[in-house]
Amino acid sequence: SVATTAAGRVAERLAESDRANGTRQVSRQILDRLIVGKTLLLASGTDAGRTQATDTTMRPFLAVDHAPAAAMPAAGSLALLWHSVAARAPAKQPSPSGEPAEIRVVADGAHAPRILLAVVDGQARQHIAELNPAFLWAPTRDADEDSEWRVSDAQGRMLSIRRADARPGEHRPGNDALHTSARLFLGVEFAAADWIVERRSPPPDVRWAGMPLTTWLALVAAATTLLVVLL
Repeated sequence: SVATTAAGRVAERLAESDRANGTRQVSRQILDRLIVGKTLLLASGTDAGRTQATDTTMRPFLAVDHAPAAAMPAAGSLALLWHSVAARAPAKQPSPSGEPAEIRVVADGAHAPRILLAVVDGQARQHIAELNPAFLWAPTRDADEDSEWRVSDAQGRMLSIRRADARPGEHRPGNDALHTSARLFLGVEFAAADWIVERRSPPPDVRWAGMPLTTWLALVAAATTLLVVLL
């Protein structure tokens, strides 16, 4: 019936809205981890910036390099790698925290992209770190398992992909998948072009008491029709 169809569409819209909110929340969590990395890097000054937590997802950095900003980068250092990567960022704007920071992506197409973070402190020392992917992308790993998550930069380079985990009786997101995205604004805090967080999920399966909502609505409609006929 028309009422059943309308109610089903309303339920689907609500599910889609919930998915969109979840996507924005994950993008904010990734930004929070970038800000945490910046704060720790500024505070470190030494290799103490690398936490020795046993859980690798809690280690923000894989490597850290500290040197005067005007010094010649040493061979094999993160500083040399940093300067070899072309900056693809908008005009630098004042950072809310007062300390300039920048993000650059090392991507050669053959290996997983590496995310580099650099800050310059009040003593003109540059601190460069390679962010730990397990730490940075943890929000996508901890999100719902039936979705596929992708993070890309402004050049369209894929920075992270987390495939959906299909359980028995379930399916991975296909052509009918629900697509939501959120923009991760980096320009002010990190002098970098925005990233895009994308999420592909199976069509929403709205249930009540273990049965699809559309089934319940159909049963209610049938019962109402039968009641009208009997009366």
